[in-house]
Amino acid sequence: LIFSLGQVIISPFGRVRFLDSFLADIITSTVKIWVDVWHVARYYILALLKLLKHVTHRSIPIPLHHIWSVTSSDMVAIPIISALPLWFRFAQSIRRYYDTQQRFPHLVNALKYAVAHTVVIAGVFHPNFAKNGTQWSFGRYLWFISTISSTIFTFTWDCTMDWGLWDVKHGLLRKTLLFRDKRIYYWAMLSNLFLRFTWTLTLTPFAMITDQNIYQYMMVPTLIALELFRRFQWSLFRVEWEHVKHSNTGFQVTPVFFDNLREKEERARNLGEEQPNLLAESSIMVIGLLVVAIIAAVIQ
Repeated sequence: LIFSLGQVIISPFGRVRFLDSFLADIITSTVKIWVDVWHVARYYILALLKLLKHVTHRSIPIPLHHIWSVTSSDMVAIPIISALPLWFRFAQSIRRYYDTQQRFPHLVNALKYAVAHTVVIAGVFHPNFAKNGTQWSFGRYLWFISTISSTIFTFTWDCTMDWGLWDVKHGLLRKTLLFRDKRIYYWAMLSNLFLRFTWTLTLTPFAMITDQNIYQYMMVPTLIALELFRRFQWSLFRVEWEHVKHSNTGFQVTPVFFDNLREKEERARNLGEEQPNLLAESSIMVIGLLVVAIIAAVIQ
């Protein structure tokens, strides 16, 4: 697990196996937790600096104190912490495209996380977008559209690509189901749509329907609990679908490592003489992500 976490952190330079992508997906559900960890760490570091000042009778250097101030953490650390998990999955999708040379689904998956980045960045740099009574500027409309688009995009991807559902011939499910009661799958789809919206709300620093204090002490714990439940539910059907796919190709269990003989042969076959300009196409995706991030940060 620790080795796989290391592969996630160094994306897109690390290998991308099922275990790695699965772990990175789970990390995207822990954004608020890591932001809270940062706040706790900053609180204790500031307390330690004040203690050192009291013991040594020396003033704290201004640059050192400024680094751990509230303003610095809001403008630097929180955007990075909020965007990093999505960046890991974005980079992994680019790496999978490099390994397989298949634009679909890997570049489309990368686009999904690029859209989610706009929600994170706009929510961090423009917290007023999520407050009642704020004037609806062009930037706020753009943020609202990005939020809805990200939710619908990820929900559709969950059902079709991660779970293998929405087959019209089988009642919007699929041919092979490991759970006998079909109502479980319909519940998963409906609840996932609702919980996807709550996940999007966790990416913004303030609430749309209440004040900050109530949001911080009541809404945030509730939203985090709902997101953990959603991710737990998503994980069950994600592993089930991976098992169904590989069992049809000869595997009896889900291989958590992509690097089996069949994958190596596919990679060798894809990396032949006629290969697209992977560096150029991947660079366009990254540059596009940076442009969208800058626009989301500066637009009013």
